[in-house]
Amino acid sequence: MRYICAMRILPAGLLVLVLLGIGCSRSVDKVPNRLYHRTTAQFNVLFNGREALLEAQRQAEKNHKDAVDEWLPVYPGRTKAAQQAMETAARRAIEKAGKAIKEHSMMVGGRQKNTAVFEAYLLMGDAYGASGQPYKAMEAYGQVLRNASKSKAAQKAKWATARLYAEQGNAMAAANLLEELERDPELIRPLKPHVHAVWSMVHLKEKRLDEAVEALLKAAEGVSPATSARWYFLAGQLAQKNEDLDQASRAYRKCARGTPEEYTLVVEATLRAAMLESGGLSEAKRIASLKKLAKENKNAQYRGQVYYAIAQIYLQAGKRDQAYEAFGQSVSMSTAQPEQKGLSHAARGQMYFEDKAYPKAQLDVDSAVQLLPEGHRLKTEWAKRRTALNRLVAELNYAELQDSLLRLSEWSNTELQAFFTQYVGQLRLADAKSLEQKRKADEIARMNAERGALLADAGPTAGGGGNAWLFYNPQIRAASLATFTRQWGDRPDADNWKWKSASSGFADNGGESSESEEGLASNEPTGEERYNAEAYLSQVPKTEASKDTVRSQLRKSKVRLGAIYRDEVGDLEEAIAVYQNWVTTYGQKGHPEEPLVWFALHRMYAQNKQPLRSEEAKNTLVQRFPTHPVARMALGEKVDPVEQEDPSVVAYQKALEAFVAGNAQEALRLMPQTKALGAKTALLNALCVGKIEGEKAYISALKTVVTSHPNTPEAAQAENYLMALGESSK
Repeated sequence: MRYICAMRILPAGLLVLVLLGIGCSRSVDKVPNRLYHRTTAQFNVLFNGREALLEAQRQAEKNHKDAVDEWLPVYPGRTKAAQQAMETAARRAIEKAGKAIKEHSMMVGGRQKNTAVFEAYLLMGDAYGASGQPYKAMEAYGQVLRNASKSKAAQKAKWATARLYAEQGNAMAAANLLEELERDPELIRPLKPHVHAVWSMVHLKEKRLDEAVEALLKAAEGVSPATSARWYFLAGQLAQKNEDLDQASRAYRKCARGTPEEYTLVVEATLRAAMLESGGLSEAKRIASLKKLAKENKNAQYRGQVYYAIAQIYLQAGKRDQAYEAFGQSVSMSTAQPEQKGLSHAARGQMYFEDKAYPKAQLDVDSAVQLLPEGHRLKTEWAKRRTALNRLVAELNYAELQDSLLRLSEWSNTELQAFFTQYVGQLRLADAKSLEQKRKADEIARMNAERGALLADAGPTAGGGGNAWLFYNPQIRAASLATFTRQWGDRPDADNWKWKSASSGFADNGGESSESEEGLASNEPTGEERYNAEAYLSQVPKTEASKDTVRSQLRKSKVRLGAIYRDEVGDLEEAIAVYQNWVTTYGQKGHPEEPLVWFALHRMYAQNKQPLRSEEAKNTLVQRFPTHPVARMALGEKVDPVEQEDPSVVAYQKALEAFVAGNAQEALRLMPQTKALGAKTALLNALCVGKIEGEKAYISALKTVVTSHPNTPEAAQAENYLMALGESSK
C-alpha cells in the first residue's frame, strides 16, 4: 500500500523539481519563471517586510495623540518622533525590499517581467517616507513610474510622490501629479479618496481653506469610519477658521456621528458643533444638552471640556458673569486633564484681562503657562503676558505696601499693637485652615492615584496586572506632580530652585534698572516671626525721615507702574490715569521724576489721539523745566543719550566709583548731589563714614539706614552688615 502511494506521488514531485529548476532562472521569460519569482518575492521576502512596516505604522498611529486645538494632520504619524520610532521597522522593510529586487528581478529585453519587483520598490518608498527620507522615497517610486508607467503600481507611486511633495510644501509639483491621476480613466477606486485628501494638503499649503474643506469632504466619503471621522473634524476646523460656521457645524456633527480612533474626537466635535450651532437650537437648549452630556459616567473625564464649551456659549450670548462661573467649573473639573485646565485658565484670564482685573488675570495666566505643555501655541503666546502681569502685580503690591505703611504711621502705638495682634490671630487661623485644605487635597490625590493604579495597566508590563513599576503609571505621576505643585508651585529645572524668587527683577533706582538689585524690597516677617506682632510693628515708619523714604518709594513706584501699564500690559488709558494721579498728588513739589512724567503724558496723549492734551502737557513740561533734556526732546532737539540721565544718578555713580577706588572723601563730597536717591545715598554714606571714622560711626550710620529707610533693599543690606558685626538694628 505504501509502495503504491509512493509511486503515485513520485511523478508529481519530480514535476515540481523540474519546474523549480526551470523557474529559478531570472533571464528566461516563461510562465513558470515569472510565477516562481513573483510568488517567492510576494509571499516570502516582501510579506515579512510589509508586515514589519505595517505593525510599526499601526503602533505610531496608536501612540499619536491629536492636539484638537491645532489643525489635525491629514495623515497622522509623520512627526519627527514617529519617524524615529519607525526607523528600525523601516530599515527592515528596506532590506527585505532590496533583497526581493536583487534575487527576483527579471529584466528580459530591457523590461521588468516580475511585477512583484514594483511592489518591492513601493514598499521601499513607503519605508523611506515613513522614516523621514523623502528624497530616497521619491527615487524608489521613480523606478516604478519609469518602468511600469501604465500599471496600478504606478498610480500608487504617483500618489505617494504627490503626498511627499505636499508634505514638503511643493504645491505645484504635487498638483501636477494629482491632475495626472484624476485624468486617468483607470484610476483604482481605493485611491480616489486619498487623491482628494492630498489635494486638501495642497490647498492648505496655499491657504485656500474653502477648497481644502471641499476636498476633505469628498475624501471622507470613501474611506474607513475612523479616517472619515478624522477628515470631517479637520474640515470643521478649517471651515471654522474660514468663518464658514454652518459648514463647520455640519462637519463636526458628521465627525461626532462617526467612529474615530479616539473618543476624545467625538466629544470635542460634539462640543464644537454645540458652540457653533446657528440653526434650530437656542442657547438654553444647547447648554442643557451639554450639561446632560457631562452627567454621563463615560464622559466624567471630559467634564472640564464640556463646561469650557458652555462658558464659550455664554460668552457668545454676552453673559459674562455666567461665563466666569462656567470657566471656574471647568478649571475645578479638569483635575485629570492639565492641558484643558490650562486652556480654561487662559480663557478666564483673557476675560479678566479684558475687564482690566489684572491681579486676577495674573493668577489665571500664570496657571495657564504652567499647565500647558511645551510647544503649545498658547504657552508661547501667553508667556510674555505672564511676565508683564507678574511685574504689574508685584509693583501694585509694592505700592500698596508703601501706602499702607504711610497710613499706619499715623496711628498710635496702642492702635497699632491692637491691630497687629488681631492680624496675627487671624493669620494663624487662615494658615491652619490652608494646611487642613492642603492635607485633604493631598489625601484625595493619593486615593485617586491608588484607584488609578488598580484600574490602569501601565508601563512595560501592560496587561500584566498590578505589578507594573509605579513610575510608569500616569495617574500616580499626575497625582504626585499635583501634590508637588500645590506645595512648591511650578519650579524650573535649576539648582537651588527652592530659593529662586519669581518676583525678582525690580529695583528702586529712581525709575532706572540696576543689575545689582534683585527685587522690590519686602521685609515681611517669615517663619515663626509671621505670628509676632512686634515684627510687623517694626516695619511701620516712625520718624519723619523714614516716612519721607516711604513717600519717595511710593512716588517712584507709581512712575514704574505707569511705564508697565504703557509698555508691557499695553493699557494706555490706565497708564495715563496713573500719571495724571501722580501729577495731582506730587506735581510742583520739586520731585526729580516730574519732567519725565510730563514727557510721558505728552507722548501718550498723542498716541491716544488727544492732540490738544498732548500739546498742553508739552507746554507745561517746557515752561517748568526748560533746560531738562526731555523738554528739549519734546521740542524736537537731538539730545545726547548721556545727557538724558538723571543728574542724581550720574553723581551717585561717580561717588560709588570713587569709594570703590578707595577715595571715600571724594565720595562724601559728591553725596549732596545724590540726595534724591534716598536709601542708596544713605547706605553709601554709611560705607564712607565707616571707612573714614571707624567701626562705631559705621554701626551708627547703618542703624540710621535701617530706621530712616525701612522696607528698602538698602535697609535689608544694612541689617546684614550689622548682623555680620554682631549688632542689632534695634
